[in-house]
Amino acid sequence: QNDPEVVEAARRVMVQQLLKKELDEGNGGVTDAQISAWYQAHVSDYVKPAMTRLSHIAFKKEDRAHAEEVLAKAKALDRLDAAGFGRLARENSDDPRTRELDGDLRFLSDEELSTQYGPELAAAAAGLAKVGDLAPELVETPTALHVVKLQGRQLALNLKVEEAKPSIQQLLANESNEVPLVAALMQDAVIHAADIAWKPKARRLVLLANRFRWETGDLTRVRAALRIESVTRLQRRDWPRGDAVLALLAVTAETHGHGSVLTLTFAAGATLRAEVEAIDLIVEDMSSPWPALREPHHDTR
Repeated sequence: QNDPEVVEAARRVMVQQLLKKELDEGNGGVTDAQISAWYQAHVSDYVKPAMTRLSHIAFKKEDRAHAEEVLAKAKALDRLDAAGFGRLARENSDDPRTRELDGDLRFLSDEELSTQYGPELAAAAAGLAKVGDLAPELVETPTALHVVKLQGRQLALNLKVEEAKPSIQQLLANESNEVPLVAALMQDAVIHAADIAWKPKARRLVLLANRFRWETGDLTRVRAALRIESVTRLQRRDWPRGDAVLALLAVTAETHGHGSVLTLTFAAGATLRAEVEAIDLIVEDMSSPWPALREPHHDTR
C-alpha cells in the first residue's frame, strides 16, 4: 500500500482535483478572524479624514510685486489648465519641494495642510468650491506668499469592519485561491538560478521555468514564466552559488504586517521570501509542450 508509484499517482490526482476546485468553485474559506486582522492592519484604508489636493506657487514675502504678477497670469489661464499653472510653478516658485512637481502638494488633510504649510492655506482651500478654482488673492503665511489652486478633493471615509467586510472577504478569497492554484501549476518546475530576475524599481519578481504540466495528466513540460507583482522586499536563504538548477517544491503565503509574504521553497532547502503589498501572481506558458523524460518523484518515506 506504500508503493511509491501508487503514492505519486495519488498525488497527481490530488493536484488535478485541486486545480479543478480552484478554477470552478473559487471558495476562499475566509474567516471572521482573518477579516478582522486584515482590517486592523489596513485600517488607514478604511478610516481617513477628508483630503484636499492643492497646487501652489510660493514666494518670499519681500517679492510681493512678483507674486502679484504671477497671480495675474494664473487668473488669465483657463480654470482647468493644470499644465499652464504647472509651468508657472516651475518657472517662479521658491518652494524647492514642490517646484519640480508643478507646485503639487498632493492630497493632505486639513491638519496636515495646516502643520506643513500653515492654517492660512487650509482656510484658503476651504473657500475653493470647484476643481480648478484659484484663490482670488495671495495667501499669506508667516513665512511666504502663495498663489493657490484647487486640484481635487476626497471625502472622509469611516468604514467599520462590518461595512468593509464584503470587500475584504473578496480580496482575501481571491488571494487564498490564487496561491494554491499557482503552487499546483508550478510544483516541480525546473528553474536555472540565472533565470530569476528581481526588479526592485518595478517591484516585480520573474522566474522562467520548465514546468511539469500536472493539470493535463500526460508526461509533458512547457516553458513558463511566473510573475509576482508588488514585491517590496526579496530575501534569499541557503541560496546556491552560480547558475544552479533548482526544483520548485512549494509556494506558500502568510499575512505579514501591511501585506503578505510569499515563500518559494526549492529542493535542497533554498528559499525565496518575497514581501508583497498584495498577492498578485501570474503563470504564463510561453512555448508548446514537449515530452518529459519522467514524472517528478519525491521520497515519500
